[in-house]
Amino acid sequence: MRRVILRRAKVYNRLVRKGITLLAIPLLFAVFPGEFGCKRQAAVSQPEDFKYLEGTFVQRVKKILVVKSDDGQKINFRVGMRTVFVPDAWPAINDRLRVRYLDNVLSHRSIGNYFIAYEVTKLGYSTDISAKLAIPSPEIKKEKKIIPEIEKAKIVILEFLGLNEEAKKDNMGKMVTETMTTSLVNSRAFNIIEREKLSKVLKEFQLSQAGVVDAASAKEIGKILGADAIITGSVMMLRNELRLDARIIDVATGSIVAAESTFGEVDIQTIGQMCENIVDKIIIKYYEKCLSQ
Repeated sequence: MRRVILRRAKVYNRLVRKGITLLAIPLLFAVFPGEFGCKRQAAVSQPEDFKYLEGTFVQRVKKILVVKSDDGQKINFRVGMRTVFVPDAWPAINDRLRVRYLDNVLSHRSIGNYFIAYEVTKLGYSTDISAKLAIPSPEIKKEKKIIPEIEKAKIVILEFLGLNEEAKKDNMGKMVTETMTTSLVNSRAFNIIEREKLSKVLKEFQLSQAGVVDAASAKEIGKILGADAIITGSVMMLRNELRLDARIIDVATGSIVAAESTFGEVDIQTIGQMCENIVDKIIIKYYEKCLSQ
């Protein structure tokens, strides 16, 4: 019997709680009109209290439309389920809008003061902001400085001389010459005279390319070919190491403008890097002298 009474009491308590909850909801709407989280600052307006505002849509923050009126004032409008859009779409930034709203100011701690929008009509596209954005910024034309270019020097590359038996045996002089020529061509710093023209002149002088190493002979050959400078050098092999020497001779004076040397292992990649390093140094020193004259 006691169990039955307890069960009935529990059911009764549940019904009382539900009843209180149902009665509390309309009471809250009656005491706190408007939307929850908002503070009422004016009496609830009647339909005849609708107002209209025309302005430019400048910003959207979630469900808040920020409209800039013609006098420059920004007003917040909150949209909801009752808001009607004409056309039925959210407006875009810079759209010209007419907003129908209630003259009932609401406020929220994160939003500030705002009105409830009942109808948002798009009137067109405003030029208030877009016109300013559409004005292209003036182009600043920078005057290009005219830097005088030095005319590329014409050069002749003589075959590098093998100084010891190992270098001669492996024909290292010829291989280094070809690699050096490739590096000079890729540098685009000189105009290279063809090897065929050089061979014809050497035959007339009864000399081999590897035999022309002294400054006097190089000067004479360079004048015949119309060259400004001659590059010559030597190679020496010591086991797995290679010593490479190169120099550039000015044809007009017969003087050595620059001389460079380097060491490295005997492999194609290392030899290529050695030649590039020497070419870079020769270019700088040769043209520095040309500018100083």
